[in-house]
Amino acid sequence: MVYVRVEHWPDGDRARAQLLQEAVIEDRGTGDRTHGDYRVRLSPPRTQRPAFAGWRDPAHPDRADVVRTSFLLSFRRSRTPLELVFEALGACGFRRA
Repeated sequence: MVYVRVEHWPDGDRARAQLLQEAVIEDRGTGDRTHGDYRVRLSPPRTQRPAFAGWRDPAHPDRADVVRTSFLLSFRRSRTPLELVFEALGACGFRRA
């Protein structure tokens, strides 16, 4: 499982970090040695739910706190973790402008 936490650090101060959004990318176990199939889940962004404090357990987020679920199939495992995040967001409908 890959867990992504996007935070805002006011003036670069980590102690004052504010959660903006979370994502979980889970290997479904249906791929092979070279390609993986993943389930992607996104939390609500702070702009939509300002009171959202984050998932209590990112491995098992509450359904009410998942605003988008998608699947990324046949992702080449030799690619980088950030490429996985980028492709996972693309599977959720996010594209470059």
